[in-house]
Amino acid sequence: MTALFVLKTSMAFSLIQKPSGTLDILMYLSRKGATNATTIIKELRVCRKTFYSAVDRLKSLGLVFEKTKKGWPTRVFYQLTYVGEETIRYLEPLEKILVRSLNAKWEELEKLESARRTRKNKERMLDLLRNLQKATFDLGKWDETLKLSAKAVKLASSLRDDRNLSHAYRYAGLVYQKRSDAPRAQENLNKSIEVSTRTEDWNGASEDHYVLGALYERSGDLKTAIIHYKRSMGFAREAEWSAGEARARLGFGRILGRKGKIEDSLREIEQAVEEFERLEASHELARAYGNLGSTMFFLDKEKALEFFEKSIEMARRTGEVRMRAFGLSNAASCYIGKGELKKALEYLNEAEDIFTKLEDKPAIASIYIHRGCIHKAERRWRESEESFQRSMEISKEAGADYHLGDALFHYGSMLSESGETRRSESILQKALAIFEELGNEGKIAKVRKALESISR
Repeated sequence: MTALFVLKTSMAFSLIQKPSGTLDILMYLSRKGATNATTIIKELRVCRKTFYSAVDRLKSLGLVFEKTKKGWPTRVFYQLTYVGEETIRYLEPLEKILVRSLNAKWEELEKLESARRTRKNKERMLDLLRNLQKATFDLGKWDETLKLSAKAVKLASSLRDDRNLSHAYRYAGLVYQKRSDAPRAQENLNKSIEVSTRTEDWNGASEDHYVLGALYERSGDLKTAIIHYKRSMGFAREAEWSAGEARARLGFGRILGRKGKIEDSLREIEQAVEEFERLEASHELARAYGNLGSTMFFLDKEKALEFFEKSIEMARRTGEVRMRAFGLSNAASCYIGKGELKKALEYLNEAEDIFTKLEDKPAIASIYIHRGCIHKAERRWRESEESFQRSMEISKEAGADYHLGDALFHYGSMLSESGETRRSESILQKALAIFEELGNEGKIAKVRKALESISR
């Protein structure tokens, strides 16, 4: 290989190695040609989020393009661009090396499993299992991750290897958290926490508590989520892990915002953002800017919009497709407030396309709330009502109480504005009950204010 060839290969690989799956999809399209998403996801055995994050990154680099095949249902195919085909020339040698390296790990593990179980062999198996758990999880091959984790638990237990034991429980917990299987996630993560704290592995304990915090936050149990985020911060501080502390602080700040404690939320999130900027942690900043925008929305909508736009741009650069969609959706709410409804609709359409591909029902419910608000601003009452009702249906299906309460609040406000005060009061009372159950002080205050305006 010439020095120039090596340099070009290294540069090309560095551009696409994140998010996970980019190289696999690029090489797949090189071999197979134009292929639809369902086929690629099935044959590469990756999750939807992994696929769409990776393909979005490849599209932004001009290596892959979409083409739509007419008919019913409409099918979208992905294909290499000319630049993508040229890039393959530089990546193929490196891809072969990486594939051989990964295959070698699988082959070595298989040989060791059939060999005599000496202590040395078991220790090597654990090293391989540790690497393969991460590789399969990053690619969204979660069934394989769980199988590998189960093997690692047995081996680590037999060797009393606490480091690999907690790692195996953690990865199983991460898979179940991604699948919203709360009981199994809690079971595995609590086991990991027990081992991590007993062995003073503060980094591991911080990671475990953070994942539990995210799990409870997603389910709407904000009180328990706060407990775990605080513990995650404490353990990260003990380990002198700045990024881990900032990430947990960000989660803590989000919860404070959802509970209506805006000033406290802003203080925590701003501190986390400053730390991520200092660390130049670009992969964390898309979420951080988005969270800052969400809190700032209650204080200064113009500044909030600035942070949402920064989140969108950072997500484009890092391939965080889900965070980009959240940024688009949140920015749309700002544009609705500014009366720039065409711009808001443009952002919502892009966000809805991403959330639909990811099958994220709570996020889709939020999109319908925004659409209902646009129709409300245009005084198109029937279309507004249909949008809010659709949001409520999706929220109920997903068990997303916060989104259901938000849809009811906006629905009730629309009915009040359109003159249907009796129906409005009934709907707003339902929203109030939900937010009281969730303990969201900010939303409770808003709903009560709306109810007071009706009773005057």
